[in-house]
Parts: sequence; C-alpha cells; structure tokens
Amino acid sequence: MTETEKVLIQQNEFLQATVKSLNENIQNQTETIQKLTEKITDLEEKLNKDSHNSSKPPSSDGYSKPEPKSLRPKSNKKAGGQKGHKFSNLDAPKKVDRTISHYPEKCTNCPMFEKCKGLICVEGDKRYVFDIVVKTDVVLHQSYRMNACALHGGISKGEFPEGVNGFVQYGENLSSLIVNLNMDGLSTDHIQNLLRDMFDIPLSQGTIINKLKKCASQIVPVIPRIKEKLIQSEVLNFDETGIRVDGKIKWVHSSSNNDFTYLTLNQKRGKDGMDANGVPPLFKGIAVHDCWKAYWRYSDVKHAICGVHILRELVGVMENHPEQRWAKQFYDMLYELYCRKKSYEDCGQQKLDKCYLDYYDLQYDEIIRLAKRENPQPVVTKVKRGIKKKGKVLALVCRLENLKDSLLLFARDFSVPFSNNSAERTIRNLKSKTKVAGNFRSDEGAEWYLKIRSYLDSARKHGINAFGAIRAAFAGYPELCLGF
Repeated sequence: MTETEKVLIQQNEFLQATVKSLNENIQNQTETIQKLTEKITDLEEKLNKDSHNSSKPPSSDGYSKPEPKSLRPKSNKKAGGQKGHKFSNLDAPKKVDRTISHYPEKCTNCPMFEKCKGLICVEGDKRYVFDIVVKTDVVLHQSYRMNACALHGGISKGEFPEGVNGFVQYGENLSSLIVNLNMDGLSTDHIQNLLRDMFDIPLSQGTIINKLKKCASQIVPVIPRIKEKLIQSEVLNFDETGIRVDGKIKWVHSSSNNDFTYLTLNQKRGKDGMDANGVPPLFKGIAVHDCWKAYWRYSDVKHAICGVHILRELVGVMENHPEQRWAKQFYDMLYELYCRKKSYEDCGQQKLDKCYLDYYDLQYDEIIRLAKRENPQPVVTKVKRGIKKKGKVLALVCRLENLKDSLLLFARDFSVPFSNNSAERTIRNLKSKTKVAGNFRSDEGAEWYLKIRSYLDSARKHGINAFGAIRAAFAGYPELCLGF
C-alpha cells in the first residue's frame, strides 16, 4: 500500500467519523427543537387559558379578564326575557306601613278643600315605594322591686327575660347582621366601619369574633344531621377549592345536593381530605364531579362527569388548535344532547327515547374515531425508553373515550345534572371572602366559617333567608330551618 493510499484511507475514516458526529448532533438538535416547540405550544396554551375555555376559576383571570362568553351557541332570539318565561317583580304589598296622600295642588289652598274632600274626592291611582328604615333601636329593660307586698309580704323583684344578661349588650338582630356580613365576605374591619358609619354603634373585633363563635356553637348539633342526610342521598355533587389559612394553603371539600351543603377543611386536596370530609367514603349513590382523579378512587359509587367542564376544554381545543375538526363536532353533539334532555324535562318527561340515546351513542363513537385519526398515538423511538408524552389534546380524546358512560349518564338518568355547578356555588363565596379579607387567621376561624356556611346554604335550599336562619340559630332552634 502506497503512502498516498494510506493518506486517503485516513481521510476517509476522518470524514466518516465527522459525518457520524454531525448526524448525531443533527438528531440531538432535532429532538431539542421538537421539545422546545412542544414547550412553546404548551406555554401558549396556558397563556390563552382563562375561565371560559378551561377549568380555571373566574378569580384567576386577573386584570386581563376577557369579555364574559357563554358556552351556549348564539341564537336568532332577541336579548332579554322570552315570551312565556317566568318573571319576578314587586307585587302590591298586603300591609302598608304609612300612606302619603296627594291632592290637586290648586285644591290644597282652597277654602272649600275640606268640604270637597268629604263630598267629591275619590281615590285615584296608587303607587307603592319599597324602602328600608336604617335606625338604631335601643331597648331599656327596667326591673322593679317590691319592698313590702301587702298580699304576699317580703321583697319581690322583677326578672329580666332570658338572654338579657349584661348591663349593655347587642340584640339578636344586630348579632344576626354581624354574622351575615361576615358570611358575605366582609372582614372584621369592614364590619366595624359599616356599623359605626350607618348606626353609630362602636364594635370591637373581639365582639365580632365572639358572635361568630357563638353562632357556630349554636349550629354544631345540626351539622352531623346534614352530613347523614347527604350520605343517604341518591345523587351528590362534589368539589374542592384552596384557601389560605394562617399563610398556608388548605383545602375546602364540598358535598352537596338540592337540599343540603356540607363543607370541611383539610390540609390535603386528594383522597385523604375527602375521607376526612366523611361523606365520599360512606356515599353509595351517583357522584357528580369535575373528573379530578382522586374521586375515581371510590369504587362503590357511580361516577358522573360535569359536562360544562368538558365544554370548556373543547372550547380551549377549538381556540388553540383550529385544525382539530372533531372538537367542534363533539361540542355541538354534547350541547345538543343537553338541550334535548332539557326540552324533555320541560315537558314533564323522565327519560329520553331510546332512538335518541342510540343515535347520540353512535355519534359519540364516530367523533372519537375522527379525533383519534387527527391525533395519532406518538411513535416510540429506540433512542429513549418509555412511553412518549401524548399531549393535552390526545389525552382529552383518550379521557372522553374511556369515560363515555360517565359523561353521558346525565342523558340516561334525569336525576343526574349536566353540570357540577351546584357544588361550585357552595364554594364560590369562599373566593369572594378571600379576595376581601385575604385569608383566615386560624384553623378554628375557618372551621367556624364553614360550619355557618354549611348551615346557611342548607337553610337557603329550604326557603329560609340567611338573616332568619341566623336569628333562629341564636334563639337555639337551628333545626327548624332545615326541615328536621
């Protein structure tokens, strides 16, 4: 072998090694670009998410909150109440506190006014004005002593009624107002300022806290009965939300139906917190929830998924991935099924015709097949072991495929609601309170709040307003507001 051939062989080996190294670099760069592209896509999706296209609460939208959008498709109907809808307005009251008479202006100064008033004056139109009277009502309880009774002899003294214990104290109406203001989100500072400015009543923060503590202690006996009623129900709504307590994130777990609400506090969001709530482990009916994975660990219940949460996720897919045709089709199918069920309920029927159920069942499967064609499973390469990440769209498709029965349960069983909005309403007040007050200062204060909130929400579902329910609690009869 000549010297020239040796040089050529060395050059060839060097070039082959260089090509191999470049190919490896290109492959690594390609994988890096793919990862960065996926990361950018995920970040863009997160940036575009808000309360109308995801499960994020409205409180997280911030100052860039978009114009509110309804999940319902637009119709050709005019805005406002439609013909035949149920309306509410002020009716003429049966009891009138005072009457103000209005006579013709030219007659009031006439010397014949009193004579005409009794002979020819007749009633004309009537108009009622509803208003409130803001004033402080101070009641003095004065007892008297008989030093020498002629009939009974000795000294006798008048007794104060039950509840009138201190020299100066706050009445039931004011106590009920304090608790209601706190339940509606006002902090102790706000309550102090409000009562001082409106009623000229000085109030300390300790007094407010004592009122809350007393109210909570009065309703403690009915809380276990609310819990028991929920456990015995056929359908329950579940949800959870985070709040700050003494600077730490803790979780409020909600169990509710159309008659009762039960709220508890726990450090954990998952199954441990749900077990501590006490309702999910013992409940054996149909559980309606937002598909949070911890709920699926309860195998003794029948699961129903909130349809509104799915609609929001589909809106997110349509906005971030307009090429995904299946998302719009699935959205239209699910909303159409909801409207059809609602029309049957409005007509007093208790179930859909089997032909409709079979039709939507087939349409569901057909759309899922389209979704899987548009989102094929990721190819597993030999370079790295394990399952390649699906992506959020394909993960949603797989979830809808696997949980078909749970999502369509609302159409097969009319006792199952389409959404989990009932449970969301029970914890919505907590977000308003934390916006105003910031957080709860202690576990004890948070638990007081949740007990009172459970009681008030349950009383509201029985047609009792919050003020009346708190008055009944202070009077020692909270069970009367819950139908026990």
